[in-house]
Amino acid sequence: MISADMKKPPLIIMAAALKENGGIGYNNALPWNIPGDWKYFEETTTKSYGDVVFDNVRSSTDWNNIVIMGRRTFEAHPMLGVPLANRYNIIISGNKDYNVGVSSNVELTTSLEEAIARAYALSKDDGYIFILGGEEIYRQSLLLPECTHLLITEIHSSTRILCDRFIPEIDPKVFRLAQHEELKTFLKDKNIPFGRQKYQHFEYEFVLYIRK
Repeated sequence: MISADMKKPPLIIMAAALKENGGIGYNNALPWNIPGDWKYFEETTTKSYGDVVFDNVRSSTDWNNIVIMGRRTFEAHPMLGVPLANRYNIIISGNKDYNVGVSSNVELTTSLEEAIARAYALSKDDGYIFILGGEEIYRQSLLLPECTHLLITEIHSSTRILCDRFIPEIDPKVFRLAQHEELKTFLKDKNIPFGRQKYQHFEYEFVLYIRK
């Protein structure tokens, strides 16, 4: 799928999911609004992982990293068909005429394979590539040897949370749960909180899985 001479930045699945059943979405939207998780997502997917650091003022066309997602994820709340700013967005749809808009930081591909090839071709030095779902894109991505890291926000809730979209179970024979220090090193961020954080009736924890 990927030529040997292509640069290969990390290809990372990123998701927030219920620990009990892998739930990630409901009725075309996130089933929760957890500010701490959203802050983590924004910082992780927009920061520079190399030596180049943007000034405080950035335009929506500046980007360090690339995000890949399916058409349904692109249309779901909170994105609602608007590309994520400060990231290059690659959208996957089987409809080659699907309209992703005219922003300079978004393009359409028709398969996961094409999306990853484009991401590798477009990636910047020390940039990361994040796969953001949805369910079927996660399912396909987990099978790819190029997908080496999983950044999962594991969510627990004291009340029932309805979900109709799920991330597949992570196979411990394929991925190992990393130590928290490994997570901080991988994301070059010594301030990632350790253990479960609390918000309303939720508890959530930032974890990293690494392909063995």
